[in-house]
Amino acid sequence: MVERHAPVVAVLGDGTFGFHMSEIETAVRLGLPYVAVVGTDARWNAEYNLQVRDYGPNRTYGCELNPTRYDLVATALGGHGELVNSADDLPRAIERSLASGKVAVINVMIESIPSPAIRR
Repeated sequence: MVERHAPVVAVLGDGTFGFHMSEIETAVRLGLPYVAVVGTDARWNAEYNLQVRDYGPNRTYGCELNPTRYDLVATALGGHGELVNSADDLPRAIERSLASGKVAVINVMIESIPSPAIRR
């Protein structure tokens, strides 16, 4: 059974979100609210760590991104945007985003650290 009134939340990084920003306009136009929580570390982090591992820290090319205000992109397209600089502010940003009834982007500024790995 599909719950048609449950909130839709997507959690993604800033590099991935760059591929999907146009979906905000589609969701605004069609009245399909969802919340995108974007972790912004201004880096293609998975690729960066692969390059560090395979080639060394002096050979990481094309991995840096701008610390883009994706929340403002959502607002410009008719959605709701929130900028979060502290973990303490995230719960209220989620509440406001859900209450907006619009497609929303919560732009969370995060630290750029390697992804967790499974212990061997």
